[in-house]
Amino acid sequence: ANGEIYNFRELYSTLPEPVETQSDSDSEVLMHLYRAFGTEFVSKLDGMFAFVLVDQENGSFLAARDPCGIKPLYLGRSRSSGSDGGKLMFASELKCLVDVCDEIEEFPAGTFYTPETGYVKYYTPSFLEAGFQHDPSVTASDIRAELELAV
Repeated sequence: ANGEIYNFRELYSTLPEPVETQSDSDSEVLMHLYRAFGTEFVSKLDGMFAFVLVDQENGSFLAARDPCGIKPLYLGRSRSSGSDGGKLMFASELKCLVDVCDEIEEFPAGTFYTPETGYVKYYTPSFLEAGFQHDPSVTASDIRAELELAV
């Protein structure tokens, strides 16, 4: 995991049963949320992050990147002549994949990936939807004032 999950403490309260944590890390909540909700929890994360969570019980994994793409994440594919038919590899820096992958792509922001689903866009703000109408009464000054209140 890379980044920070701002609402990790609140997310513990959404779990169906209390859990005993092993650390005070914001990353630990990911494992508990995945066990309880599968991939559905990703849209509830507030923060800047990129992570790959390995599900050893089911032989699968979940990779995800924050809605704005603040934290980098790349997916690389190698073509193999072996029986595995190639491998997927993830890294936060391109240089880790260049010499070992035949194809490399930037992991899309606001998206998660599993071998079963492929890429799934979990974040689509309303201003990107077809037919979105800007409210002309909102001025740049209004936006600035709201941003200043937020920080």
